[in-house]
Amino acid sequence: NTFNSQFLRQNLELGYQYNFEKFKFQLEAEYQLSRMQNEQYFPKELDQNRIFISLLPSLRVNYKVSDGKSLELNYRTWTSEPSVGNLQDVINNSNPLQLRVGNPDLNQTYYHWARARMRSNNSDSGKSLYASVESYFADDLITNSTFLADEPIEVSEGVILQKGSRLTRPMNVDGYYYFKSYVSFGRPLESIKSNIYLSGGFYHYKRPGVINERINYSHSNRFSMGVSLSSNISEYLDFSVSSRSTYNAVENSLRPTLNNDFYYQTTNVKYRWVFGNGFVYRANLRHQLNTGLSAGYDNTSLLFNMSAGKKILKNDMGEISLNVYDLLQQNNNAARRITELFIEDSQSTVLQRYFMLTFTYNIRHFSAGTTEEDFENI
Repeated sequence: NTFNSQFLRQNLELGYQYNFEKFKFQLEAEYQLSRMQNEQYFPKELDQNRIFISLLPSLRVNYKVSDGKSLELNYRTWTSEPSVGNLQDVINNSNPLQLRVGNPDLNQTYYHWARARMRSNNSDSGKSLYASVESYFADDLITNSTFLADEPIEVSEGVILQKGSRLTRPMNVDGYYYFKSYVSFGRPLESIKSNIYLSGGFYHYKRPGVINERINYSHSNRFSMGVSLSSNISEYLDFSVSSRSTYNAVENSLRPTLNNDFYYQTTNVKYRWVFGNGFVYRANLRHQLNTGLSAGYDNTSLLFNMSAGKKILKNDMGEISLNVYDLLQQNNNAARRITELFIEDSQSTVLQRYFMLTFTYNIRHFSAGTTEEDFENI
């Protein structure tokens, strides 16, 4: 297969910005002209020139309600052209069970994205609040069209798609979108000299795919909650504890047998203690739980890393330490991938317990003319 593709994009943009005290407004419109020249020489000659004309608006609004409190609204659009591999009308039969062929008639994908968010920070009370809502959708999304063979079929001269095998071809489909919301709240806990943060979120997406010339919609809903506690006791003692839980529910319109619910949780504990004459001890404990994986896959791990070191050189600018990673030898990498055709669980070989001796030097001042005396007087 011999194929040449050239792509040229030209943009002309006009924008207007307005600033007035607490209010900022920015509106832009972009005219985009894209030219694609495709030339295939082998196994058959094919010349195809494509021109894409797009109008891409964008908007940004900022409003400062008060000191520490602001509102923001963003909207923008962009395009994504098909890749060279997606355009080549040649069957790739390197894997006879999963044939693939390109589509020279693909259009570019047009994306819309919008987000609204609010920030609030009270320096007097130490309380903070953040909330956001985000969404985007796509016209002419480049996705896969899959044909599953019920019997042997000749799809090209000398190329047979065997029973049970599949032929995948990219095509443009509408109907893709996602929605995401997130909120977090933080406040100090004076009784234990720490800060606590609570967070939660919801995520939904709808992704189309084509199976035997019928559109399948994959719906995914994800719910998450998290809590973290971080200390501010002193510069010599520091710790943090955090936990995050996520629940996923996936549904497919054409193949309900692939519907799946699963849950995972991650908990982290970090600790740092500086004592004596510049001695440092650090520990990091991470517990991870995955449910819903297939039998035989390790779905739980407890990763324990720690180090012991000594600060050296003037003003403790350097540190030498001995680190041990995965002390309990439980590190693993299990993951799940869900498509409109299959559910795949995988587990990769990962590096387990090892030791490392490190030297760290801290560069604390960069400004021209800064001296060591300036640093000592801070």
